[in-house]
Amino acid sequence: MTEGSIEKHLISFAVPLFLGNLFQQLYNTADSLIVGNFLGSEALASVSSSSNLIFLMIGFFNGIAVGVVATDSSVGKGYISLDGARKIASFVDKPEAYDMTLITLVDSLGFNTTVEQEKAGAAKVAAELFAAIASSSIDKIGVATGKAVGAAYSALMSKGIGFDYTLATDKACVSPIAPDAAVDVLMADQLSAEKGKDLSKARAKLADSYAKLAADPMIAAQEGYVDNVVEAKNLRPYIASALLMLKGI
Repeated sequence: MTEGSIEKHLISFAVPLFLGNLFQQLYNTADSLIVGNFLGSEALASVSSSSNLIFLMIGFFNGIAVGVVATDSSVGKGYISLDGARKIASFVDKPEAYDMTLITLVDSLGFNTTVEQEKAGAAKVAAELFAAIASSSIDKIGVATGKAVGAAYSALMSKGIGFDYTLATDKACVSPIAPDAAVDVLMADQLSAEKGKDLSKARAKLADSYAKLAADPMIAAQEGYVDNVVEAKNLRPYIASALLMLKGI
């Protein structure tokens, strides 16, 4: 922001604001046409009289700009792709440059540690992602909307990497270690006791047990991994409250 052409920076700020106002005016025009044609002149007058209050509210809330990162477990078998991790790492610089709060919506199993991924540089990409998040000095709010396990939890919403406030939905799965990995690391004895049986079913059963118990969001809150657990329908006001709290408003 302090380098390069001032005119270029002003234009880059002005164009989105102009387009936003233009679309808002089009929305108001459509509002007036529908209300005037179907509800009458008195209703149309109320649209005009309330517009100033609406603009005031929109201006206030739009003034708190944020950067948002979201992951989706329904894509890529639930894992963050290498390209996705690179995009997140490079994106973090943007809210950092404008002193915006970073909000992450986490629903991912982390990285898929296959041989192909390792050969493609997964370790380096993961390190770049962790470094980008850890080195950012802006306020950060992490939200577990689904599966927030393994590297997805550690990089995108953990207290240890610098998140100021963390939330989880009541249906989320929150754990620094993925349930499948937990079976090998924490439940090896229980798995070995299943010799002679269908190990794939035994592994799946143990992983499901870990997800329901150790990775339960309420347990995560008790252990300090998240600050609050809320129903998904209440996420928006809780995130807004956290944002206002961090901004000191």
